[in-house]
Amino acid sequence: MQQGSVRDAERVSPELQRRVLEEAIERCENSGFASRIERGSLRRFSVALAGVAGAGMAAVLLSPAFLQHGAMLLFTPWKAAAADNPYQLRVGPGNLTVARGSDQLISAAVLGFDPDRVEVALRPLDASGDPQGEWRQWPMNRVSAEVDVDGDLMIGDVRATHDFIALNLRADTDYYVDASGVRSPIYRIRVKDLPYVEQIDLQYQFPDFSGLSDRTVEDGGDIAVLEGTRVLFSILPIFEVPEGRLLIEGEEPIDLSSGDGRLTAAYRISGNTYYRIELMDDEGRWHRASAEYMITALENQPPIVRFTNPGRDIQVTLVDEVFVEVEAEDDYGVSRLGIRYAINGGEETALNLLDSRSSMKKVSAAHTLFLEEMELGIGDSISYYAEAWDRGRSKPVISDIYFLEIRPFDRNYRRAEQGGGGGMGGDGGFDNTLSVQQKMIISATFRLVRDAEEYSDREMSENLTTVALMQGRLRDQVGSLITRMGNRGQQLLGDEESKIIEFLQQAATEMAVAQRELEEERPDEAMTVEKQALASLQRAESAFRELTVSFQQGGGGGGGGSQQQLSEDLADLFELELDKLRNQYETVQRGEAEQTQAEIDELMQTLRELGRRQQRENERQNRLRGRQQQGGGGGGSQQQ
Repeated sequence: MQQGSVRDAERVSPELQRRVLEEAIERCENSGFASRIERGSLRRFSVALAGVAGAGMAAVLLSPAFLQHGAMLLFTPWKAAAADNPYQLRVGPGNLTVARGSDQLISAAVLGFDPDRVEVALRPLDASGDPQGEWRQWPMNRVSAEVDVDGDLMIGDVRATHDFIALNLRADTDYYVDASGVRSPIYRIRVKDLPYVEQIDLQYQFPDFSGLSDRTVEDGGDIAVLEGTRVLFSILPIFEVPEGRLLIEGEEPIDLSSGDGRLTAAYRISGNTYYRIELMDDEGRWHRASAEYMITALENQPPIVRFTNPGRDIQVTLVDEVFVEVEAEDDYGVSRLGIRYAINGGEETALNLLDSRSSMKKVSAAHTLFLEEMELGIGDSISYYAEAWDRGRSKPVISDIYFLEIRPFDRNYRRAEQGGGGGMGGDGGFDNTLSVQQKMIISATFRLVRDAEEYSDREMSENLTTVALMQGRLRDQVGSLITRMGNRGQQLLGDEESKIIEFLQQAATEMAVAQRELEEERPDEAMTVEKQALASLQRAESAFRELTVSFQQGGGGGGGGSQQQLSEDLADLFELELDKLRNQYETVQRGEAEQTQAEIDELMQTLRELGRRQQRENERQNRLRGRQQQGGGGGGSQQQ
């Protein structure tokens, strides 16, 4: 058997044996069986090691300061070898020289331990440097860790833990710090008469436009004057110094000129900033010699200009004399005052009411407009506004714009107002509402032109778009009114009715031009056309009032039925369109510019008030018509 086995083994290939062995080893390595066997133990020991390390760190962090310091030295033995004492006490500022009578902050940083008490000991010295009296100890204040301290409480790269302020130092003083038996070296504070500012006198030379005389402030400090004022500094140091300089934040130092024991300099105020004084001692070193003072540049406020009479839109006749009074006030005086007016959006006429070189802070001026001397017609419109200048501005400040509407003489106008027109209402409804809307559009455009500098390009574009939208809606309303008038009264239209339609068509055309100018962001050109559209609307209103008077005069007999019916139809049309106008303005989108939104709110309030007046007048007219029918007999039946 043995001989057979030996012969079988000799027949097995050595290479095959080697390959089988290598494959077996490779499979054992890939199986990871050994690591899986020890994985549980490794995990348990790792968790235990992490727990022990965490507990050790927590113990060190929560232990007293001396244990923490000792633990750190275990990890950094080279520091332990270099340190003579593991408990350290750092004191600042060390040796220094201060001005006589000043205060000094003394700081201490405790390292490596947590003392029960920290005290500073002070001992004054005489002129020869010998001690005067015994050491006097004072407790130091603990600096809270939660409070962020400034650089004065930093001692090298270590933050101070305790501080003390030595007040009113008059002589050289030695000091040291003691922290539960750990004592710092003795340091010395030398007291010297350093240069310091005793008094600062200021002279203000105001700009010419202010009209103010020069003013001197003795023993001053902070400065608050009009921008552009020239300030002369006169500085008195406690003793004579070689040099001085005026330091203004953000600017180059200004050298001080000396004379008569004072230092002087001049500076023109150009903005808000701070200043302080620095003086040089006899050793050529600069010292901060004053507190830091504030410079406030006051802006020249624009004038306030307003109309005290009439101060509102009014209706006048062709022969009236309109007394206009303007009031203006300014913080430094009004130099010029005037008004400008234009007829139907035409060229403006300027009237100069005041041109004075005196500094009058509040002025009032007046002018009478003689309308009889102007080429005016019924329904024309005169727009006017005031402008005022102060001495510091090249551009005027402009008031709000107002309107004079030329109405017929009292007789016909009173009849139209009292008689009304069916559902028109006592105030005319149609004539008031459409012209009021157009006036508000003109006022909005006028304010955008006047206050253009206060808006960004985006805000101006949004505001002009809003005004253009308002103008477009009013134009659509007028166009709808024209169409309905033509459809319902086509067979009965006479000269007066045709004139109303003609004026409304002209107004609609001008409104379309104004809307296009607003959309193209040309508000000046748009305002001119807007005023022309207002004049056309007011002419239509005047024609409607004349038509109302003629209906009243001819409607009492039997032949006035058709005219009376047309009058009522026109009134119903106007009232219907005004209701639509109110609804449209109530749907103006939110989020427009604040000023334009305020104008829309004001516009809507006016519309609501006009609607209430219109309803009350309708009820009054109905009651009056009922009484006329009851007492008029057959004449009333014929009219019906």
